Amino acid sequence: TEVQEKATSSSEGKLIAVGDSSDGKPRWSNQPFDFTLPEDLRRVFPNYRTPDGVSAYVYAREQGIQYPNYAEWKMEPSVEKTGYQDKGALSSPEKSALLKAAKEVIHLTPYCGTEIVGLKLTELTDEQKNDLARLAAERGVVLFRDQDDLYIREQIKFTSYFGEPHIQHQSGIIPDLPWSHIMFLMSVIVPG
Repeated sequence: TEVQEKATSSSEGKLIAVGDSSDGKPRWSNQPFDFTLPEDLRRVFPNYRTPDGVSAYVYAREQGIQYPNYAEWKMEPSVEKTGYQDKGALSSPEKSALLKAAKEVIHLTPYCGTEIVGLKLTELTDEQKNDLARLAAERGVVLFRDQDDLYIREQIKFTSYFGEPHIQHQSGIIPDLPWSHIMFLMSVIVPG
């Protein structure tokens, strides 16, 4: 049988997916991300928490922990969820909530890349985030400069609005923030 789904608004204005769950799969929910670590990872690093506003790299070194950390831990298998709502589909084609709030909108090339000037990601409304999702799908890259208040937990919280954060188990992790994927680390560069 085909799963029929629709998006509705909860009393808090958050979107939730509703529909037939007879397929037995967990339902996607747009509840705020709660930073619950996988159980086995909590055993490896009990009571470890990177303070807000502090470099995860510096803090790990101060605690005597290798960063990125490659400690072995068992991750629960990924479970497909149904009922996901594409946030870009919730926006207007004009993306007016986002674009009218910006001081300036600069298209970096005719087809790819847009810079939004004068907005803080931490202050975007849900409607503006939906517009951002559509703009990113249309332009490929969206740049916001001067996001100095967007520390790592805020980054994870912000991106979780668009979909559930994923743990990249093949790379090193920040012990209490495994949803961050380390792209480049200066400490592994050898001059020469």
